[in-house]
Amino acid sequence: MPKRVRYIFFQNFFDHILTAQDGKEGFHLYLNHHAHLDVIITTLSLPLMTGIEVIEKIRQHNSDVAIIVLSELHETHLFPQTVTIGVDGYLFKPLSLAQFATTLQKILDTIILRRENRQKTLLLEQYKQVTNASSIISKTDAKGRITYVNEQFCRISGYEEKELLGKNHNIIRHPDMPQSAFEELWHTIKTEKKNLAGHR
Repeated sequence: MPKRVRYIFFQNFFDHILTAQDGKEGFHLYLNHHAHLDVIITTLSLPLMTGIEVIEKIRQHNSDVAIIVLSELHETHLFPQTVTIGVDGYLFKPLSLAQFATTLQKILDTIILRRENRQKTLLLEQYKQVTNASSIISKTDAKGRITYVNEQFCRISGYEEKELLGKNHNIIRHPDMPQSAFEELWHTIKTEKKNLAGHR
């Protein structure tokens, strides 16, 4: 498929298309426009910088952007390497509308999933920051060994995180607190599955 025809072919799916004549130009285009790129399509046989090298450099900069390899059947021996460096899909010459539509749909699903995961991660991080600032939190396993403490817990207990992790929760029992009361507290958490949280 001639380059001009291929360009028109891709216009059926994308509003904006950037094209490069060689690997170096392609990578520079990526650096200048990466904030607005959703999908990168590259061949493996490129002058000045191979497709493999371009993908490696892009992946060092961005692990999320979708990359599709436009390949010849005789290049399949390179596929294990492309999988290792993070290719999301393959197109084979000669291109067909059905093949491209199927591959593109998979890529779009991946893009949407990545964006949703980033949003969830951001929300969780925001929640963690708010919680850490306002609550005293610790988590234990079934045997009462501490697996997580937040900053407030460390500040109130007077222990550093490394001193608490893996230790039994009674390490922070106040000397004036009876052992029986501490055991009852742990019973409430472990057996009755109730959450106890302290707030400032």
